[in-house]
Amino acid sequence: MARPTLGMTLLVMLTASLGHAQAVPAPEATPFAAPAVAPERPFMVSALALEGPLLAQGRSMLDPKKPKKPKRGRSMAGRPREARAGVLSPERARVLLQSLTVPGWGQATAGARRSSAAFLIAEAGVWGSFTAFRIQQQLRRESSLRTASLFAGIDLHSRDEEFRRVVGLFPSSDEYNRLVVRRDAANLYFGDPAAYNAYIAEHELQGADTWSWASAESFFRYRDQRQDGQRAGLRANTALALAVANRIVSAIHAARFARPAPTAAPPTSWNFECLPDAGDPTAFHVGIRARF
Repeated sequence: MARPTLGMTLLVMLTASLGHAQAVPAPEATPFAAPAVAPERPFMVSALALEGPLLAQGRSMLDPKKPKKPKRGRSMAGRPREARAGVLSPERARVLLQSLTVPGWGQATAGARRSSAAFLIAEAGVWGSFTAFRIQQQLRRESSLRTASLFAGIDLHSRDEEFRRVVGLFPSSDEYNRLVVRRDAANLYFGDPAAYNAYIAEHELQGADTWSWASAESFFRYRDQRQDGQRAGLRANTALALAVANRIVSAIHAARFARPAPTAAPPTSWNFECLPDAGDPTAFHVGIRARF
């Protein structure tokens, strides 16, 4: 059934108003009364009369709000099922392993050339910085060992890091024996001269373990060279941390471009079958079954 339009509704209402006006009797005329004036016919437009044309335009008078437009964005319907459900497919696992091994490799496999180049350049910069800092650390260490050999009279190439640190803390080995060894002996064996002397003879530095800096300038130079080498080592470790972070970011980024491989058609198989008959135990059915 068709919905009433505005013209049809107005026609019905005007006809009803005219019929009502004819049914009302005219007032009696009096000598002094004013001529009768016909009452004004009300002109009413129903909201339902406008509802039909407005609904055709997609709006309603009762609800003037326009329908909301769908938000722009990537639809999930076009993505593969593995990407929507978060399932680790074989293709995505392969891309993840490639990006964890060499950042940018997974992007190159997925076809994202620009992203692959960006991750490869970042990886090259990280390893270049790591190599430079390691070389700088080694050079500073060799410089400090050479300074100690020339200006303190001690060879530190075969010494551990703790002994090298002690050489940079005390101007001479005699100062170390007096401030460290004798103080520890006094704290441990106070009142026992024999044990005190035995501790000093066992722990004090003698012979090839002794040093004495020629000047305060060379002493502070040795300390500065050791600090520079330590800072270079810390920067090299930071470069390693950046290399690990670059791999993680590359793997996460490459997983977004992973697409499942096209499903191959099932291979055709031919099977020879020999089955017993259900009605006759002595009979058999022999046949060939093909699967496509």
